[in-house]
Amino acid sequence: MNDYGQYAHVVFDWNGTVIDDFDLAVRSVNRVRTAVGLEEIDHSTYRRLFRFPIVEFYRDIGFDFRATPFDVLVARYLLHFDAEVGDCALCDGFHELVEILRAAGSRLAILSASHQQTLMRTAERLQVAEKIDHIYGLDDTAASGKIARARELDRRLERKPDARVLLIGDTDHDYAVAVDRNWDFIAVASGHQSRLRLTSLGVPVFDRLSDLAAHFCAAQPQSTTRPAGGTVLA
Repeated sequence: MNDYGQYAHVVFDWNGTVIDDFDLAVRSVNRVRTAVGLEEIDHSTYRRLFRFPIVEFYRDIGFDFRATPFDVLVARYLLHFDAEVGDCALCDGFHELVEILRAAGSRLAILSASHQQTLMRTAERLQVAEKIDHIYGLDDTAASGKIARARELDRRLERKPDARVLLIGDTDHDYAVAVDRNWDFIAVASGHQSRLRLTSLGVPVFDRLSDLAAHFCAAQPQSTTRPAGGTVLA
């Protein structure tokens, strides 16, 4: 991470890393909980228990799938979440980090557990899609995990054997994806899991994406220009 511009590809997680949807996610979960007679959970409980696959997270926070099947609960959650996610802001520092990485020649991708259509629609609305080379979401709404899609993305990158890839994310599942793909990993602690959980992974952890952008900016050479003709590291 200390060698500026060493990454041929940088992959961003989406929810909680690029888009600031944490408050909306907690609010949406709580709407589903109150509808089935459960008490609301607070932000710290959500961050402490959140994990993939989402079915396990739902079980951990007390949903009874015998009373209400998981797919019904997810559908209710998405009814609330999808209606408002387009109004969420991007995390501070995202645009700055993108410009720094692109100037260094890195190709950029998004890898998300969100449904592909929702992901694309939101990325286009927030004017993110135009800055990203590859956007990979899931084909279903179960949010079971991203490892299979990460493998597809890795093949799509067609990178040279010595080309390094960095994944930036906010959960231990993102870390598991990076390990599976032999990618480097940096965590941001402003998303869906607590700093304590992320620190336990033994990886670099930044409080906010803007802090990571400042780190890369500080490492930027005094004179950096985007290679002519859009040439990138490979």
